[in-house]
Amino acid sequence: MAKRAAKNLSTIRAMQQDIAKWANKVFPDRTAHKTLSKLMLEEIPEVVVALRKIKEGNKDVDLGTEIADAFILLFDVAYQNGIDVADVVTEKMRINKAREWSVDEETGLMNHRKK
Repeated sequence: MAKRAAKNLSTIRAMQQDIAKWANKVFPDRTAHKTLSKLMLEEIPEVVVALRKIKEGNKDVDLGTEIADAFILLFDVAYQNGIDVADVVTEKMRINKAREWSVDEETGLMNHRKK
């Protein structure tokens, strides 16, 4: 299990490096702010629209591609700020697993319970 986890982290690091290498070549003057703006204003809405179309029964929607676009931008924002995605996600999941969670009855949003 530990070997598989280490391989997964290595794969995530390689993916982040590949995204950064591509983005550095194609968009050398990008900023984290512009990258995040693209994510919030264009890519996340595309994920929302794809989910709505799927819910409506449209089978010609490539949700995976839309989610991949969002991840690519998030990985790049992390890279631009010197963040190793594999390390921070591993640590954050350790924290999340130790927390108690609930769903807000009014909003349906999932939140960890404050102590």
